[in-house]
Amino acid sequence: GLLETRHGIGTRVRDYARAGGADLLPMLVRHNPDWISDIFEVRRSIGALIAERAAAHGSDTQRDELRHLLGAVRRADAGDEVQLADIEVHRALARATGNRVYVLLTNTLFNAYLPVRAALAGP
Repeated sequence: GLLETRHGIGTRVRDYARAGGADLLPMLVRHNPDWISDIFEVRRSIGALIAERAAAHGSDTQRDELRHLLGAVRRADAGDEVQLADIEVHRALARATGNRVYVLLTNTLFNAYLPVRAALAGP
């Protein structure tokens, strides 16, 4: 359950699936790495939609920025460097949609697994 503490009222156990939001993802990933596959599934689904919207709504300046960022992904050497460069591409795509909610969703998904990305690299 999810503990909810309110000053002067006390602490209650709440159902995280009902009362929680995406802001819980970083904590959930730290406690159970199985959440990572769910996050990547959502990232793929939302990522495709974001890319479609960015293509339709992005400006020439944003397209130039994306080309530059994609070049950084191609030039990256190590897995961690590639992953961080790829994240910047996704953030730029989200901004290019013109929809601020996509930016926030993208940040939430990345913030959920960035702290544990070293463990994702494997041996």
